[in-house]
Amino acid sequence: METEGTPPLLQYEVNRLRERLADQEAERDRERRQLTDQIDDLRERLDRAEEERRKLTAILTDQRKPEPEQPLAPPQPVQPASRGLLGWFRGRG
Repeated sequence: METEGTPPLLQYEVNRLRERLADQEAERDRERRQLTDQIDDLRERLDRAEEERRKLTAILTDQRKPEPEQPLAPPQPVQPASRGLLGWFRGRG
C-alpha cells in the first residue's frame, strides 16, 4: 500500500510496524484465550472441590436422614439342652 510521494524507506517502516502490530494483536488474543481457558478450568476445579467438601462435611457430621425406627423382633426362645447337638449326645448315652 504505497502512496504517491511516500519515500520507499518510510513505506517499508510503516509496513513493518503494521506487521508487528498484527503480531502483537494475535499474541494478545492467544493469551486472552489461554487465560480464559485457565479461568474456566479453575472455576470447574473450585466447584468440584466445593462439592467434595460438602460431601465430606456431611460424612463427618453424619447429616444423613434418620431411617424410620423398625420395631424390634421378639427375642428367640432359648433351646433347652435336650435339643441341638448337646441333646443329641445325651440321647445316645
